[in-house]
Amino acid sequence: MLVQTTHILIVAIENYLDNSSFPKVDYAAKDADDLKQVIIKNKIGLEENITQLKNERATNTAIKTELDRIIKYATLNDRIIVFFAGHGTYTNNTNYILPVDSYKTNITDTGIPIEFILGNFKKSKSNKCILFLDCCHSGFIPGDDERGIDESFMADELIYNYRNEEYCIGFSSCKSNEKSISHPILKNGVWTHFLIKALNGEGKNCYEGGLLFSEKLQGYLNKEVSAFVPMHSTKRRTQTPMMFGNLSDRFIIADLNESFNERQMLARTEDKSLKSVSLLNIETGDIKSLSGFIKKIHTVPKNYYSGANDFVQKIGDSEVKDEIEELAVEIKNEIGYSRKQVKVSFDNGSGAIVTPDFTYYVELNQSENQPNEYILTKTLDNFTNSNLVLGKEFNSIFDGIFKKLEFKTNSDIDVDSLIDTIEEMENQENIKVEYNPSDTSTCTIIFNEFDYEIFVTSYSISFQTPYNTTPLELINAYKDMKVVLLESQELNLLS
Repeated sequence: MLVQTTHILIVAIENYLDNSSFPKVDYAAKDADDLKQVIIKNKIGLEENITQLKNERATNTAIKTELDRIIKYATLNDRIIVFFAGHGTYTNNTNYILPVDSYKTNITDTGIPIEFILGNFKKSKSNKCILFLDCCHSGFIPGDDERGIDESFMADELIYNYRNEEYCIGFSSCKSNEKSISHPILKNGVWTHFLIKALNGEGKNCYEGGLLFSEKLQGYLNKEVSAFVPMHSTKRRTQTPMMFGNLSDRFIIADLNESFNERQMLARTEDKSLKSVSLLNIETGDIKSLSGFIKKIHTVPKNYYSGANDFVQKIGDSEVKDEIEELAVEIKNEIGYSRKQVKVSFDNGSGAIVTPDFTYYVELNQSENQPNEYILTKTLDNFTNSNLVLGKEFNSIFDGIFKKLEFKTNSDIDVDSLIDTIEEMENQENIKVEYNPSDTSTCTIIFNEFDYEIFVTSYSISFQTPYNTTPLELINAYKDMKVVLLESQELNLLS
């Protein structure tokens, strides 16, 4: 079987050195980062084969050097992808992309002709070369951003000049008499936003057998961009994506079958909601460190009993109240709940925040195993809105609080059988199980490829990271592990 490597060069310039001539290109750097992420996520290319030049690194020399390196290394079976987001122009009958060190008074020497890039493609042994151009940019009325300077970037001429290009397909973000627009709603260039969606398998009906073909991609970009721009620009501007090269041939832009299969596996076991999931964190500390502990009056309990627990809850009550009150204000302000939607309650050593979408609960107790210590348990559960839980505001509020995700299972887990199964597996170097031989009601599973542990009881499974993180990262860890469990017949009793 032939091995194909995809060599990828991503260039994005948001801030030009000559900023008086070339205004800021909003979201260009984010375009580059988002594109790189989706390429890696969907295995379109490997991270080690991606070169990214952003802002001050995207000089004329650097772009040409990296392009030359890729051309030299690419073999007949390899593929080359070049993406550019920034300014572009058409001058002296030539299309140019503009590196960060371009001068408007000397485009010929400081810009890079499109012919130079495509000429290098022709020198390569590769016969699968793709050029993505989101050019150019100049700011105007807030809410609308044009990716273009005064001179037009002649996409129409590219179509004519390269109509018979045998080994190259090029995609540009707009026609020659139009401007390429970015938008604050998307926080991307509009064209790049929809390119990323298509590469991420979100391009609606533009796939055949899990494959994204060149003409299908162009059709999707043309439809979505042409519809979005007039409805989201103050002057009802138009933007028509273009494709140039050998249009009589089609070839595969991306094979998304593996990504689609993984999503289907997850969908088969994905809960309709996160109601059965709880995020947890348990903190411990010396009882005498609690704010209500007075050294001259109080003594640290030597044993655990109900009276000692009541005492611990009483002297630590202010810590609980302070946290609940502070978090309630942040939740209301960040998410935008009304007064009636946020219910705050307190009891001795405990407190809760109840919203329409989730519940946050804090409880302080004496440790049964270490009577001189307290245990502060924080729980986030009763989720009813998965979109909120996965959103930026929610994860910002609860960032750094939790490191454990727990869910109750629908049926009892046979922990003994699970331990035996793992110990009998052939790939023992990749997975191990830890337990107390005198009490096998619980066990811990450790996979070498993950930096978190799985705790299993007869009624629950928990994922714990070595550090406090966001709810979204914990949920993603849970999803990653489900994929592993689904792929392993031996571990079906967990999946």
